[in-house]
Amino acid sequence: LDYVNQVKEALNNRWIDVAENVCLLYTLKKKAKLYNTHVHSQNTIAALRGYHSARSQQLAQNNIPEALYDVLISKTHEHINTVYRYYDLRKKVLGVEQLHHYDLSVPLTGKDFLPTTYEEGEKLALEALKPLGEDYVNQVKEALNNRWIDVAENVGKSSGGFEIGIATVHPYILLTWTNKLYSTNILVHELGHAIHSVRSNQTQPVQYSISYQQPMKRGKSWH
Repeated sequence: LDYVNQVKEALNNRWIDVAENVCLLYTLKKKAKLYNTHVHSQNTIAALRGYHSARSQQLAQNNIPEALYDVLISKTHEHINTVYRYYDLRKKVLGVEQLHHYDLSVPLTGKDFLPTTYEEGEKLALEALKPLGEDYVNQVKEALNNRWIDVAENVGKSSGGFEIGIATVHPYILLTWTNKLYSTNILVHELGHAIHSVRSNQTQPVQYSISYQQPMKRGKSWH
């Protein structure tokens, strides 16, 4: 407090700026202590259960090797500069000093980019998913051709996109198509959840499947 009073005396009418920063620092320190306590408690619980870390315990639930997790992290860091360059480009084109999350949805051209019908979106999706293999694409075609997807806008219908897996039938996807390219992104995203559900059902007993464990709406996306 003595230090704060000295700063207040020195800065006079800028005291409010100092106060805000002091409060922020205090809050961050409190959160750091809480997080540190949480990490220690999780590691302790993991050790009591025979794991060498909380991370190994969490990954073991889905039989995921820690080496795979490490590869995902390292590859993310390896290519993260591509994302930074994209964000820098957005800042430059939009003429802002600080980029917020909502800025990512603003078209860089100032207008809707590539208006896209649902039929065109289907073709784009199938083409984009080819690298995942013929079997994957065939499962996507099954979803597209057999009415797994509620596409059209309707009164009272939620916007965005959802997927729900049903172990005894097949997944269902809810979309609200807007004839924008972004709707294709949402379609592909929700198809990913759907094929995940399908493959989970094919390779595991029903009690362990994604559809059984998570019967609520998943994969929520917004326009």
